[in-house]
Amino acid sequence: MAIQQKTRKLMPDSHLRRLWQRLRLTRHAGISLGLVIAALLIIWQQVEVIVARNLVNHTFEVLENIQNQQSLILQLKSELQNSTSALSQYQSLQLKILAQLNILKTLTQDNPNQQNNIKLLQSKIDNYFQELDNFILKLKNSKNTSNSKIITYHSYPKPDKINEQLKAIEYYEKNLLNRRREEVNRRGNTVTATAIASLLFAGILSWQTGKERRRQLAKENRLNTQLAFNEIEQELNNHLLACRTKQEAYEILHSFFQSLFPTSSGAIFEINNSRDQLLPTVVIGDFSITELCTPKDCWALRQGQACLGERKIFAIPCQLCKKFIPIVRRQKGFALPCKLTSKRLEFYTGLILRR
Repeated sequence: MAIQQKTRKLMPDSHLRRLWQRLRLTRHAGISLGLVIAALLIIWQQVEVIVARNLVNHTFEVLENIQNQQSLILQLKSELQNSTSALSQYQSLQLKILAQLNILKTLTQDNPNQQNNIKLLQSKIDNYFQELDNFILKLKNSKNTSNSKIITYHSYPKPDKINEQLKAIEYYEKNLLNRRREEVNRRGNTVTATAIASLLFAGILSWQTGKERRRQLAKENRLNTQLAFNEIEQELNNHLLACRTKQEAYEILHSFFQSLFPTSSGAIFEINNSRDQLLPTVVIGDFSITELCTPKDCWALRQGQACLGERKIFAIPCQLCKKFIPIVRRQKGFALPCKLTSKRLEFYTGLILRR
């Protein structure tokens, strides 16, 4: 009669599955959240840098356009007297400069100090254009006089004040750009620290959930192993308690060990009343009885114990303790040694035999 080994989970599979899925989702969510936060912060930092750089570069471009148009107006001074196309070109450049001023106001609308500088620049440009208009009017009135060349080359208005104001605005923009760079660098350091902290948090969360999962699995395995051991022990005891004769008990033990250790060999021996012989009762597999020793050679039996156990101070030279698993019979306290060669021996040590 073979004894079937029962295996039963400590907790329902559905509960364990839900717990594992929850832990896995928490771990994956933590990692994903950390990566998303780090990516968003890095992208936000780069966008801020690009926007600030483009804004300042556009401002410098507008200032450069105003200077170029001022230079073109200066080049027209020798043609304004005799050329109507030069006068039209002058008026076109004048409109372009005013348009560039409006663009400059739009670019710097978030900076009150720069707005004041631009208003001052516009005032100087208006004054300069007024001087140019007066100069052109004088040229028309003195077209046939001998002083026309002197008026053309020596009385032509110079945009020195405008250039000074343009330099002041450019200098202010450069300082503003440097301040923005420093601010972006500070934000970048904060963003980098936050990203690193997010990744570190995600890593710690992943490690902690993995550690908790491993600890839970180890605890579950230990409890399941203990539960399976208790079930096997209880089942064996129930069968042995139902036996009426020794022969029935030996058949139960033979079936039990053969089902548990199908590839192992060994035997169960009973010590006679004189305690000087080992009587084979159950033989499993290909086992040679001539390899055995007598009970007198067992130090545990000499001391009336089932097993010597671990010796921390000195080792007992007992060969039987190395070969046999002691199984206690409670009525008389005798040991029934059993030799089995299997990796699962430690699982079944300490089984109790009752009559």
